[in-house]
Amino acid sequence: PTYIKALENAFVIKRIYRYNLLKGGSSRSNAVYFVGDHSLLNAVIGTADEFSPEILENVLVHDLERRGYTVYTGKFDDRHIDFAAEQDDAFIFLQTISQKTDDETILEQKTESLVCLNDDERFATQKKYVIFLDVDDSFISETGANTGINYLSLQDFLLTE
Repeated sequence: PTYIKALENAFVIKRIYRYNLLKGGSSRSNAVYFVGDHSLLNAVIGTADEFSPEILENVLVHDLERRGYTVYTGKFDDRHIDFAAEQDDAFIFLQTISQKTDDETILEQKTESLVCLNDDERFATQKKYVIFLDVDDSFISETGANTGINYLSLQDFLLTE
C-alpha cells in the first residue's frame, strides 16, 4: 500500500474509484489505476501498431479531469459503465471502443449499458457517449437515433467542450 501511495503522490499512477449509480456512492475497494504518462504504457506493454484500449481510456481520464470532472468507473445494477464523470451534480457517461470492428455485439453491449441509464430519472437527461478510436459511420448509422447517445471519434470528443 505505501508503494502504491508513493506512485500516486509522484503522479505515476492515478486511482479512479467505482461509483455505484443506483446507490449513489463511490467504493474505495474497487479502484482502477491509470498511468500518468502514456509513455509508461509503451515501456510496459511495448509499442504496437494498434492503439491499445488502455491508452484510449487513459487519454479520456486525463481529458475529463482537465475539464474539471471527478472521474469514476461506473456500475449501474449489473452493468459496467467505462466512465461516469461528475461536475456540479451532473454526470456524463462514456463507453469506449478502441478497436476497429464490424462486430455489432460490442456496440450493442456498450450502448445497452448507457440506454439502461435512461430508465432512471436522475440520469435520463445526462449526456451519454460512445467514444470510438476509429468511427465507421455505416456501422453506427441508426443505432443511436432515439436513444440520446452520442457516437463520436476520440478526436471529435477531445475537441468538444
